Amino acid sequence: MNIGHYPPPKRRGLIIHGIVILMLAVIASIGFINIIRADVGPAFLVSLLIAVASFMPIPFFVYRAYSLMRADYHMDRDSLAISWGLRAEDIPLSDIEWIRSADDLTHPISMPRFPVPGALLGMRRHPDLGTVEFLASDSKKLLLVATAKRVFVISPENSTG
Repeated sequence: MNIGHYPPPKRRGLIIHGIVILMLAVIASIGFINIIRADVGPAFLVSLLIAVASFMPIPFFVYRAYSLMRADYHMDRDSLAISWGLRAEDIPLSDIEWIRSADDLTHPISMPRFPVPGALLGMRRHPDLGTVEFLASDSKKLLLVATAKRVFVISPENSTG
């Protein structure tokens, strides 16, 4: 088993998250500027709804971008450490039953809810594997790490190491 550092691909996800955050911030800013200029009435209400609706998801995307920046997979002699944002999983190598590519499955694995490139996060049920937890950034480079409790889905940039 190769020992080393296997970060997930980050560039595409960070660019997409940055663009989404920027677009939402611009829309929210325009909405707030229109609130200041509008008299109380329908224009004020519409501007308020647009500003609030576009501002609310910004922290969600900021945390996902932060999580992707901190994302890392590190394997040493004793364990596989998965870091994703404020989350850290340390899986002892003795607990790992197998590691294989997601392409090897007979039933394809379904992506988590809200799959944004750079942030494939969440849990799904798989008919053969049971509970599957995603901590991945690229749907084309998925590796499954099976333990007795659950299967983790990761996406190291270079899995051959």
